[in-house]
Amino acid sequence: MKNIKKISLIILSVALLGLGWFLEVYYYQFRFSGDGVQPIVSILIGIGLTLLLTSLFINLNIGKIIIIFPLVLFSIFCTTSGQNYSYNIKSKSNSIENANEENNQDRFDYYTAKIEQLNNELLHENSLLPDDIKSRTYLNTNGVQPLLENIKFIKLDIKEYEVLRDGFLSNLNSSNNISVTSKSAYEMLADDLGLDSPTPLKLMSQAILSLFIALMAPTGVRILSNVFKVKTVKQKKTVEPAINKTEYLIRIYAKARFRNEEKPSTLKGRGDVTKETGISQLNFNKLSKRAADLNLLNIKGNMTTPNVTQSQFIMMMINKQPFNDQMFATV
Repeated sequence: MKNIKKISLIILSVALLGLGWFLEVYYYQFRFSGDGVQPIVSILIGIGLTLLLTSLFINLNIGKIIIIFPLVLFSIFCTTSGQNYSYNIKSKSNSIENANEENNQDRFDYYTAKIEQLNNELLHENSLLPDDIKSRTYLNTNGVQPLLENIKFIKLDIKEYEVLRDGFLSNLNSSNNISVTSKSAYEMLADDLGLDSPTPLKLMSQAILSLFIALMAPTGVRILSNVFKVKTVKQKKTVEPAINKTEYLIRIYAKARFRNEEKPSTLKGRGDVTKETGISQLNFNKLSKRAADLNLLNIKGNMTTPNVTQSQFIMMMINKQPFNDQMFATV
């Protein structure tokens, strides 16, 4: 069941990626072609912008989100412009088609009326002819022959107009139902809602569709990221206990005075220690007083010797533990 769900999500994400990329590039090329850019360049621009927007949704962070917002708005604008340009091209084509069909209809009506007029003239001319052949022959020299010639020309005119009418008839939608191209969906909806113009409906619909198109590919990327998300084990940070400032000073003080030796014969004086470590004279005096009070030092004139080792000195200074002769047998 888990594998089926994973496969379904992969198919869904790939479908969203493919459709999103195709639709964005399709409308992008209308947008930039309308600015006079070559079609192949318009397609390349569309591909580049689409891939850029999609890539920003991989491993999202605050910095990318700041870039994504204006880029999505730009994508919506471009896609809406492309839809609008495509719509205008189709509307112009429909207008030309409507004009052509209306012109065909007018010509068809004209030829039909002309044929009807000639047929009426033909009936009138035929009504002037004698009924029998003998009378026609007898009266041939008295005006019948010109009448027959006129009837002949009328018939030729009728045939000529019928040929012209049939030619325009083939360009019309049908011989029985002649109509022009229907209105667009926006125009019909605007008429139903009683709006003067379909433009607000058109722009709103195109903007919403552009938003959906702009989010298709990024949504596919996010789905794929979740499907193939690698679970990382968070390593617990070992927090070292914070060293007390006084303890830190004691260690620096002890290492400097003991010359970084465990049991030197004498200890360094204040001037050398403060110069070497940067410890202030005030801190040096405080630490020296504590050491003396704990009996860790033996001061004779200008010479100071330790009663304990460096490590013992540090430990006893931190714990404020006084020294006595019985404490360390080895000391």
